[in-house]
Formats: sequence, structure tokens, C-alpha cells
Amino acid sequence: MLAEAHRQRGDPRTAVEMHRKVVEASTRLFGLRDEATTSAMNNLALTYEDMGDVRLSAELLERVLRLRRETLPAGHPMLVASIG
Repeated sequence: MLAEAHRQRGDPRTAVEMHRKVVEASTRLFGLRDEATTSAMNNLALTYEDMGDVRLSAELLERVLRLRRETLPAGHPMLVASIG
């Protein structure tokens, strides 16, 4: 939540740093395919987009989509959101 607050107030560099830490911790604690981890990755990707790094954002969003397709049933709201 704090990382998103930084993102919303126009401090994407701090937000990226915080989102990266969340992704690392979530991956370590829950695994790469856990929804907490993919949500953290999604938030990081959106912050990269805010910073103008569309390439890196797209790569990360595609990774999130692949991971969610591996773990979620078709039609799951998080999977649908990743596609949209």
C-alpha cells in the first residue's frame, strides 16, 4: 500500500524500489505462482509504465499473465484482468 501511495503522489522511483522488495519477499515466502506474488509483480509493472518504461512493463505483465494461466482456472477474475 505504501508503494502505491508513492506511485499515486508522483514518486515512481521510490514506488519501484518498494514494489521490487515486495516481489522479492513474496516470492521467497509464498512462491512465484502465488497470487500475492503475481499481484505484486503486476503493481511493479504498472509503476514501470508510469515511468515511461513500456517495454519493461509489458514484459512483466506478460510474465504475470503466463503465471496466472498456469495456476488459475479460465474465467478467474484475476486472469481476466491480466488479459485486459
